[in-house]
Amino acid sequence: MYSLMGRFVDNTMSGRDVCLSMIRFQEEYQQLAETMTSFNMETETFKSFLNRLVDVYLDMERVATCEPRCAAEIRDSFYSCCTRHSWEILTSKPMKKGYQKLLRNALSLFSEDGSAPKLTTAVNKYMSVYEPATFCADQTDVFRVKNEECDALLA
Repeated sequence: MYSLMGRFVDNTMSGRDVCLSMIRFQEEYQQLAETMTSFNMETETFKSFLNRLVDVYLDMERVATCEPRCAAEIRDSFYSCCTRHSWEILTSKPMKKGYQKLLRNALSLFSEDGSAPKLTTAVNKYMSVYEPATFCADQTDVFRVKNEECDALLA
């Protein structure tokens, strides 16, 4: 995994517009970076900011993960039956509830009255990236095919 990420970074820093490079989604990454620094406590709630941030992140991930010309290479590089299994656990209902509780507890530390916004929508939207067969379904079926292969191995 480390050598794969090294190749990804190397391709990016070398300006190579290949599947394993951030050059392909550089505009979306720039938008994410700008969004991360745009929170204004006086004009926006943390909840609305987080929802906006997740939307921009998902836009970037759709290009990075689902783009038809690269989806198969991304799948082969980053998505395996083991990855799928771990992501199923990661996105399970109990885990989502746990993440929301963790966020609420952490955010309540920064609130004057100890309250925290309900972030169910943002958490659920963010977690959708960990279900690539569904997340990418409108652009490619390579992740669905991989899931079918994994299911066949378990049968």
